Amino acid sequence: MKYRPFLYISFAFGLGMIVANLVRKTEMSLVIILFMIALLWVIFTDHKCKYLLLICFLIGTVWYNYQYFKYESNLSVLVFADGQNHLVKGVLKENSANLLDNQIYLKPFNIDGKKIKYGFISLPVNNEFQSYEVGNIIQTNIKIFLPDEQANPGGFSQRDYLFRHNVYATAWPTSEAEIIGFKQRNLPSIIIKKRLVKLLKKIYQPREEKIMLALLFAERSNLPSDWEEGLRASGASHLLAISGLHIGFLIALLVYLLPGKLLPVKIAYLLITIFTIFYMIITGLRSSVVRAGLLALLFIWAPFLKRKGDFLNLLAITFILNLIIQPLQLFSIGLQLSYLLVLALYFLTKPLQKYTNKILAPSLAAQLGSFPLVIYYFYTYAPVGLITNIWVIPLAGIIIPLGLISIILALFHPALAVLAVKLVEILLDLMGKGVVLMTKIPPGEMIISAKPIWIIVLIYIIIFSTPYIFRPRLIPFHIKKQKVAKLIYFSMLLILLLSLLSTRQTDNLLKFVFLSVGQGDSIFIELPNKERILVDCGAKSENFDQGKSTILPFLKQAGIRELDYLVISHFDNDHAGGAIALLENIRVKRLLVPAIKDQSELAKATISTAHRKETTVHFLNEKYDFNRGEVNINFLHPPQKLITLDRNENSLVFQLNYHNFSALFTGDLGKNGEKYLLNMKKINETNLLKIAHHGSKNSSCSEFLRAVSPQIAVISVGYNNFGHPAKEVLERLQGIKYWRTDLSGAITIKTDGYRVKLATYKKK
Repeated sequence: MKYRPFLYISFAFGLGMIVANLVRKTEMSLVIILFMIALLWVIFTDHKCKYLLLICFLIGTVWYNYQYFKYESNLSVLVFADGQNHLVKGVLKENSANLLDNQIYLKPFNIDGKKIKYGFISLPVNNEFQSYEVGNIIQTNIKIFLPDEQANPGGFSQRDYLFRHNVYATAWPTSEAEIIGFKQRNLPSIIIKKRLVKLLKKIYQPREEKIMLALLFAERSNLPSDWEEGLRASGASHLLAISGLHIGFLIALLVYLLPGKLLPVKIAYLLITIFTIFYMIITGLRSSVVRAGLLALLFIWAPFLKRKGDFLNLLAITFILNLIIQPLQLFSIGLQLSYLLVLALYFLTKPLQKYTNKILAPSLAAQLGSFPLVIYYFYTYAPVGLITNIWVIPLAGIIIPLGLISIILALFHPALAVLAVKLVEILLDLMGKGVVLMTKIPPGEMIISAKPIWIIVLIYIIIFSTPYIFRPRLIPFHIKKQKVAKLIYFSMLLILLLSLLSTRQTDNLLKFVFLSVGQGDSIFIELPNKERILVDCGAKSENFDQGKSTILPFLKQAGIRELDYLVISHFDNDHAGGAIALLENIRVKRLLVPAIKDQSELAKATISTAHRKETTVHFLNEKYDFNRGEVNINFLHPPQKLITLDRNENSLVFQLNYHNFSALFTGDLGKNGEKYLLNMKKINETNLLKIAHHGSKNSSCSEFLRAVSPQIAVISVGYNNFGHPAKEVLERLQGIKYWRTDLSGAITIKTDGYRVKLATYKKK
């Protein structure tokens, strides 16, 4: 404590926040363990500081709970996030971290005449808001919604993400806004950033401009998809987040050029300080930038303050300030990865140099520091990142300062920046080609199933303790302690290996997961023989692809590397929009589609992608059936001869039978298709029914439901303007137990062919 006081204080403060978070999640057993660790740690710490540390621990718990106090207060936006229309008065603001994300933020003063003190509302920049300026005080009618929470295993919680940024609700305008005043224009930092962004767009080609916006300002909304996917698959996705790497390059350049060469040292350091603080602000005070920027400033000013700059102590100061500025970022991958990477480089680089070399050791240390967290959040890992980072980081170290120089020169005249811009474009092209080459090196991007947090913590303990457990000891007392430490170390290693090597037992269960994909369908089926079927894959819009953003993460967290069958019931966007992303990113053995050849662009593009990826395409009708072990799958529709232009009425319909259990999947079949099935006597009673067409009133007619007589029904539905599920359908389902994906999230059903177990992802 004597030499590194802030290290202990930051630990106590952060631990207090973690315990407070666990209390809210009611994981009381883990809470008790952590509290006991904290208590013992305080008891055995030097008596002069143990009370201070206990106070810091309690402040951490209070600081965390204060964030929820604001969120749940009667003066919070949350009170009105009910999906209904409300009259709102407030001021329009922008987020300096994401100027190009097509969102504007409303800080309400009152809603329906009631005073509002806490929280922002996120609004889309559509036709209603394009003509308004930041700083306008407006009055408007909007529908206010709770942001989407995580609804599927492996999914993303927009609610938690926005809450960490003080945004409590999303909204959709229902009338034109009225300007009733003007409070304040943009902050100078945002005005300057907008000018820099505009200048960057002027001097670079469109593709390079989007890449440089991401590299220099973390504006990733328009980044070319091939770049984003390539950097991720090559283990270099950290380049897309403004991080310590970026600010380190820029500060290093300034420290090299200014002090004692162009300017007196103190004046130069003062300018560097102003630049660093400005850069932190325009990038939205991201935790990694705050960490790197403050750490650099503390180091360069330490000699002037007649203090020795201890790295861990200074790092702890930046950690505390980060948690004060944005406390909930403690639970984001950005902050966690930022500090773990720095600690890995600090603790592991030197020991690794004994077994590798000075070039490879930092890259290996960074990989060791990042991979447990990466697999925990993203379920993938690219081992080639060890090689990629050896060359991509130095290359970025040239591109980023050159990009900054090009903007500075363009401030005087665009012609002055031509040479720098040309060099940047050449280097970006070189980086892009190098990244593509890296992705071709085996084994490529590995899919790793979701691991519990205790395994991740255990991996980090082993990684960081290894160099010190095996460090040579000369003092007998320390040798004795090392023997005890080695015993504990190998015990932890054994527990870790046993947990990682343990395999799932074959349970002969048939498993269905009805994924929550908004207004669309996607159903994952795992047969008892462990073959996997995916039925439909949600929609794709301009800004969101359910296949890429919802279904792929679900498959990855389950450790699924390939699908045996992808069934597309029909080629409406809400059923087939995500198909191309799935075919591009995961191995699909067979694609099953309706025999009526759809000539839509989506159908042609999907089938073309399947052929390119060497996926066998089957065009099916009512005459197709097959057996997979003890499971029989019979396709009942579409008919061989009755053809209609209505895609819904051409939907693939199939029944799956396993011992005494049966399930019927109906796509978007309408009443005409249902009557055909009834007339042809193709259906009988079933245990599980996928309600057709999201609960449309033109499907699930009374006669059909009586014939099927399901014990369980599932409606795949999301927010929509069609009135799904229709009131009439819900009335027809009286007496049948039914679940909705919009209310319950992913719905998992397991059966051994006799007994059935159902669970929902969202717990009520």
